[in-house]
Amino acid sequence: MTTSPAIFCTFVNHKKGRDLHWIIIPFRKVFSGVTCTGSVRFLLDTQKNETVETRVTFIESMHNWEFSINKGVCSFTSEPGFTPVVFDKFVVYLMGLLEKTGITDVQWHDSGQKPDLFTKSIDLEI
Repeated sequence: MTTSPAIFCTFVNHKKGRDLHWIIIPFRKVFSGVTCTGSVRFLLDTQKNETVETRVTFIESMHNWEFSINKGVCSFTSEPGFTPVVFDKFVVYLMGLLEKTGITDVQWHDSGQKPDLFTKSIDLEI
């Protein structure tokens, strides 16, 4: 039995009666001729009425990217990974893009040594 992504999203995005709740928004988009897929996930604290964490999975033809935004920090990794010099260039680029949103720190993590924040990602194929 297969379940369509729309039915799955309706189930997952339905509030379950607890204070912490994930909202998942899957996507598929073509950028410069390359089909990219992934999802944006928001962990909401419905009691405090705030976003606790935002996670993004972005999958393109050559790399799988994972981003986590939590308390002004953006952490990211890619599989396969890059050299530290290339990752450091991404940090500078992302800091320039994200500083106006209140992100004060950007950190990269080697794909072979992912912290726990990337091991529990949720994604959907649409």
